[in-house]
Amino acid sequence: MHCVKVIRRKVLLKKIFIIIKEYGFIWTFNRTLYEVKLWLLRKCPKLQLIFEREVSVKRIDLIDVDVQSLRDFLNRLPQRQKDDIIRKADNAANGKIEAFGKTEFDYGSPIDWQLNPASGKRCDEKKEWFFIPDFDKEVGDIKNIWEISRFAYMYYYVRAYLLTEDRKYYLAFSGQLAQWLERNEYGKGANYKCGQECSIRMINALIVYSAFDKLGITSEQDRANLTRLINYSYKKVKSNFFYAHRCVKIDHLIAEACGLLTGAWCCGKEKDVRKYGKLIMGEIKKQFSLEGLYLSYSFHYQRYVLEWMEYIYKISKKANIVIDPGVEEVLYKAAQLLNSVSNNEGEVPNYGSNDGTLIFKVTACEHNDFRPIINTIMLLTGHEKIYSDGFFDEEWLWFGDMRELKAKSLPENSSTKQFFVFVKERFTLMVNAHNYKTRPAHMDQMHIDLWVDGKNVFCDSGSYSYANETGDSLTLTSAHNTVFIQGKNQIIRSGRFLTYGKPMVKVFDVNNENFDGQASFISGYSHRRKIKVEQECIVLEDWVLTKENENHYEILFHTPCDVKVVGAEIAFWYQEKLMCTLTSEAQNVIIDDAKRSTHYMSLEPIKCVRLISEKQYCRTTIAMRGM
Repeated sequence: MHCVKVIRRKVLLKKIFIIIKEYGFIWTFNRTLYEVKLWLLRKCPKLQLIFEREVSVKRIDLIDVDVQSLRDFLNRLPQRQKDDIIRKADNAANGKIEAFGKTEFDYGSPIDWQLNPASGKRCDEKKEWFFIPDFDKEVGDIKNIWEISRFAYMYYYVRAYLLTEDRKYYLAFSGQLAQWLERNEYGKGANYKCGQECSIRMINALIVYSAFDKLGITSEQDRANLTRLINYSYKKVKSNFFYAHRCVKIDHLIAEACGLLTGAWCCGKEKDVRKYGKLIMGEIKKQFSLEGLYLSYSFHYQRYVLEWMEYIYKISKKANIVIDPGVEEVLYKAAQLLNSVSNNEGEVPNYGSNDGTLIFKVTACEHNDFRPIINTIMLLTGHEKIYSDGFFDEEWLWFGDMRELKAKSLPENSSTKQFFVFVKERFTLMVNAHNYKTRPAHMDQMHIDLWVDGKNVFCDSGSYSYANETGDSLTLTSAHNTVFIQGKNQIIRSGRFLTYGKPMVKVFDVNNENFDGQASFISGYSHRRKIKVEQECIVLEDWVLTKENENHYEILFHTPCDVKVVGAEIAFWYQEKLMCTLTSEAQNVIIDDAKRSTHYMSLEPIKCVRLISEKQYCRTTIAMRGM
């Protein structure tokens, strides 16, 4: 027993040492302080009064919505898109919303704001937020509860009203805002657990109210209710900003800083507005790489942060915020990068976490269509839009109508080469190889994502949910198109979100037709991958070295295509069209069932082709087929 305790102690000390080494002593200290705060609050809930900050909202006229331009645009939409907007508004009035861009959730009528529709269980609205666990096995994923309280669905009320002038849509907004306040006591229940969620809720309610107010149909009670919501939301974020600012950082920090800036303006605190504006500008420059990649290593989170910057542009004149030229350059490169990896329908590879992250539902485009954000950011930063007029222009009307267009021409995109994206006439290949500056969510080093004729032939598996084993499994090495060794993962996970043991990555060479990189992992192996990209062919060369000198490993290819083995070739078919074939020096081939999640809380069956190699080196050739 003593030996077991000694071993456990040594493992714990090693874990702590690695975390301090990778995250830094200051981060570790701050994270520990936050845990101490939670422990104290749970022991003596009255101590929360020490952390609370008093606020007083004095004005709410921050947003100017050009409702006439929106009405004109919406009336030009095809009838199918108009009907879809009206249908979603009618559903929302009855507590049914499209969650995470795909799954319909029914929260009941009147809405049960503490319900998880996926599990049928609910959170206790009388519990203080610090007693509510991040992951309750009985209640299920807390994001399912939060989804309706983000108020993103309320944009459908404005849009449906502009199409029909039916007051029932305004009444739905007004009634649900009042009901939310009545049934969500400050500081209690799931919806006060996260400052980021409070920021999203506050700003969405503010924008939607401003649109209805511009139409001249709001009441004094609406104004009082919105003032109260902003007051509670701002107070929550201001009283708990330490966690986002010092512990989580990344997207949480941007979201909550936007909430703080908004709350400060509404309270007439000009000094705080300048402080939070400066903080946001500095964080944007820190949180994006020089090539425009967001440092949470997720295209969905990259879009999420760009959405927040749309909002900052929108309020910049009223709030007297100066957009740093360096920030404009970063945002421009970020939009360029998304464009470089998107297909003709605006879809991007399912890279990193993809848990919905669409907070402003102001477009008739599909949830995974990135063209609206790309165009809007291009225009906001003073460049020409990339895509011609289409459904995606509505987002610009919501967030860009107050700015002058400088109409700069587009310079050559240099980010493609540095992000390891190879674009040929018929296919696009993306290679993941990063020395992480922040904690990664997915184990996807040396993963490849292949699109042939606009179809995602070799895909990432997505996220599904942060609160169950299926979601956990989709983050692992075995869910990506890279090398996999049984019993070994690329990084170590502790809990749901903490990862440590960052891979060491070297890129030896990259140009328009070649990639050569190597990643070494804490679990005791290294993977070198060379890629030769030709017009109709991709050649992969993989070397795997383990400390135990084991040569048995698998090269994985996850695909939504139908897979057929014909002799030495593996053929990939999409809707009866042959996309490509694969041949390899691997000694054995296994085709397994697998799953992927293109939208949070949604799963679909795919195949996983496993090439079993017992040699240190393996060569694989992917040839494009069909036309």
